Amino acid sequence: MQKIVFHGGIHKTGTSFIQVALSESRRELREKFGIHYPRLLDETHHHQFVSRVRESVDSGKDLLSKSANQSKDDKVRLLSSEELANDAQSQEMVDRYRRVFAGATVEFVFFLRPQYELIESVYSQIVKDFYCGPISAGIPYL
Repeated sequence: MQKIVFHGGIHKTGTSFIQVALSESRRELREKFGIHYPRLLDETHHHQFVSRVRESVDSGKDLLSKSANQSKDDKVRLLSSEELANDAQSQEMVDRYRRVFAGATVEFVFFLRPQYELIESVYSQIVKDFYCGPISAGIPYL
């Protein structure tokens, strides 16, 4: 039985960095460890997959069947998206992800960060984006 691992994190927890590292290490992860980090629509992350599963289980399966070259030698399929953090709060959505991979063991792994560190990270991101205005106005991370 194959194992499916969904990785996510709330914004500002390093998820994008992890996704880039996983994407750049696809071949090594697969050859050395049997971990398949699929390339879906040429993205480093799997946000489109999450969007498709939100539409329907069949839509998620369809994207995977067109894009992922799964091998019977793969022990783990790893998918990563920040958007999973929202979906994990809904039992209906968790069940939907499990139905996409019926018959597989499905696990969810999430990263959090202390709230006091979040404020500093948000401030740094705002400065990088040249935002001018109150820190609490229109900032999606707060």
